[in-house]
This record gives sequence, structure tokens and C-alpha cells, in this order.
Amino acid sequence: MDILKHSKVGPVPSKAPVEKELTPKEREITIQYETDDGLEEGIVISRIMSAEDRVKFARTQALFAGAIPWASYPPSEQGRFRALATIQVQLHDAPDWLVPAVTEDDDLLYTLANLCEEHEASYFRRDVGQSEGDSGKNRLVLVEFTATGHDTE
Repeated sequence: MDILKHSKVGPVPSKAPVEKELTPKEREITIQYETDDGLEEGIVISRIMSAEDRVKFARTQALFAGAIPWASYPPSEQGRFRALATIQVQLHDAPDWLVPAVTEDDDLLYTLANLCEEHEASYFRRDVGQSEGDSGKNRLVLVEFTATGHDTE
């Protein structure tokens, strides 16, 4: 008796590689936020920081610190400065109500800053290896590393 002939198991499908897409440089974030005046809504754009933006990000943190050495601030305040600078530099087209809300509500501040950081991590694929089903494509693949044999003097 041929067991395979009566089996309902078909041929094993091949696992063709799925082409993954790169994370876009800009991502829309839709926000709904309850203020004392009612529900506010808006859309902001998270844009991956350029080299110039990264300098602005560092300077913005320094401005928040004032003339006081960074290390003298508690870690919680350093994190707040970082989150505020992230939002100020990476988020674009913010509605008017967002700036005062973000400075008053730490939950909103850190939620938006974390979304920006997740966007950046996804863009540069620093989250590779978290799970097998991660979406996105690596921007950098080192194909081969070969010593050249050139002496440096």
C-alpha cells in the first residue's frame, strides 16, 4: 500500500524570499489628544534627521541645559531634554496645540519621542533580529571584506 498516494499532504511549498521594502524617510503620525478644551486632532510628519539636523538636535539639547554641565542634570531630566529635542527637530508640520501640550504632558512627550526613535531605528534597521517576521529591508549589507595588503607608513 502506498501511503503517500492516500495522503492529503501535498508537495511542500518552497520558501521563496520575500522582497522587503525600505522604511520611508518620512512617516505620517496621526494624533488625537484630549485637552481641557476638547479633542484635538492633527497629523505630524516624522522625518529622519539629516547630518545638519543631528547637529541641530545636539545644540537644542545644549540650549535646554543652559550653562549647566550636562552631567549635573538627573538622568530623568536629560531624557526629557532629549525627547523635547527629538520632537523639535524630527517632527514637522505640528499643529499649534501640540507644542504647549507636549511641554505639559510627559505621556504625550515620550510617546511621540518614542515613535520618532522607532521610525529612525526602522529606517536604519537597528532593530534587526528582534523577530523573524520583521518588516523592512537592510540598508547596508557587507558583501565581502578582504585585506588589501597595503602597508601604512
